[in-house]
Amino acid sequence: MASDKGGSGNTANIGSIHNIQDILNGNGVFAKASEELFDDYWANFGKIEILSANKRKKLSSFSEYLQYRGLPSELNNCRASKRSTK
Repeated sequence: MASDKGGSGNTANIGSIHNIQDILNGNGVFAKASEELFDDYWANFGKIEILSANKRKKLSSFSEYLQYRGLPSELNNCRASKRSTK
């Protein structure tokens, strides 16, 4: 059960989900992707550099990964909920 964001700001640790209902409802970020894409994303998280606003930055989201790999954006389940602050 993982999100597409790092677990902390200074390492490439896999970040956990913030809303258990997303997983229970099959609505995680990787819900439409294969296990192989999940593994490749996290194996390369913080390593692949992309061009953003004419600057190089480390890949930091599943949507950036899909674009980098030339894969359909529909594989990103962007409807996954954000953490509630309540």
